[in-house]
Amino acid sequence: MTDKEIVLGIKKIKQAHPTISSISVQFEGSGDSFSDFYNHNVLTWSGGTFSTFEGGISAINVDGFDIGDLFWKIIEEDGRADFNNEGSRGSINIDFKEGVIKINVEVPETIWEELGEEEINFKPDYGIIKTEKSLSDLRKVKKAK
Repeated sequence: MTDKEIVLGIKKIKQAHPTISSISVQFEGSGDSFSDFYNHNVLTWSGGTFSTFEGGISAINVDGFDIGDLFWKIIEEDGRADFNNEGSRGSINIDFKEGVIKINVEVPETIWEELGEEEINFKPDYGIIKTEKSLSDLRKVKKAK
């Protein structure tokens, strides 16, 4: 079930701009903050032909309505985007002809990289010192054999 405000917002856009067939936008954010909505694309359908909506996203004027708020409502309704820590990014596509909102969300994948093993020797007085041979020196010895 879609949030009522989302449906009303889409209806307002369609009533004010009946030739709009789709609106798409990308979003991104991380580190406890949202970056921006970007790569806006607004297509119209008229006479059997798609074209770019003149004026783009900023030309969508509906009294008492902010398109950015609509995008936020869609992100919140979906619930997968997280702009904390590593964050996420994605895209929203509102297809007026099909009556569908598609939201794609991507999160960064954490990849573990092995840094190798080091040896630590304990002296009798329990002071800790690193071995004199570093890991790279041990690798050189192994290759030489």
